[in-house]
Amino acid sequence: MDKEHARETQESGQSSSTAHAAGGNGREDRMLSRLARTFRSLPAQKWFFPAVYLGAAALLLSLVFWTGKQAFVPQTGESPRTVEEAQGPSSEEAHVVPTAEEAGAYVWPVSAEEEIAVVRPYYDDEHLSDADRAKALVSFAGSYYPNRGIDLARKDGKPFAVLAAAPGKVVRAERDPLVGYVVWIAHEDGRTTVYESLAEVKVKVGDAVERGTAIGTAGTAAFDKDAGVHLHFEVRKGDRPENPAALLPPLPRS
Repeated sequence: MDKEHARETQESGQSSSTAHAAGGNGREDRMLSRLARTFRSLPAQKWFFPAVYLGAAALLLSLVFWTGKQAFVPQTGESPRTVEEAQGPSSEEAHVVPTAEEAGAYVWPVSAEEEIAVVRPYYDDEHLSDADRAKALVSFAGSYYPNRGIDLARKDGKPFAVLAAAPGKVVRAERDPLVGYVVWIAHEDGRTTVYESLAEVKVKVGDAVERGTAIGTAGTAAFDKDAGVHLHFEVRKGDRPENPAALLPPLPRS
């Protein structure tokens, strides 16, 4: 008797489970059908395509921002360098103000016979107008970087000789895949002058140079293609950038 009751109970439970499953499947089918109709109707909504556009734009901007922080990968097999490595310490650090005696020790790294102009100034939050601050930003790989030196170019866009701004010793002379050929000169006052975007160099590490010694020729750089043929010139006191214009006399033929 118990076995029969158990069997009947089991069969009754199986029938109930089957009916319940059938009912559940029916509800799922109806839900899927409603979802399908909803998705098919989305393109007809006025807000659909603007929402898709904004989402794609946000994704693209995020991708550009992320890639802009990555290293520049050269096509020549050279070691990649980040913008921070190429340009050195942040310009947000306190700037050093040179004395009058120090300022008189440096000259412009170009010949007085050249018609040279400052095409990109040193980035300075305090003393530049909004227009000049915008001009002092370098656009590269979807990001903007403050100019930590000054960029010089001939008014006709042609190459020109680059000269040492003060006596010193060459401590770096090599090609950088991001900023072109580079020369660094260490000076007795603890400063280092940096010459970038060179098409060629005429000195080597260890050379002693005098003020006005030809060290290279202005060229172009991957980092700032918009500047064309130019010299990127920096002055650093230890690890801190300085505004080169504070050390230099009036620009020749300006």
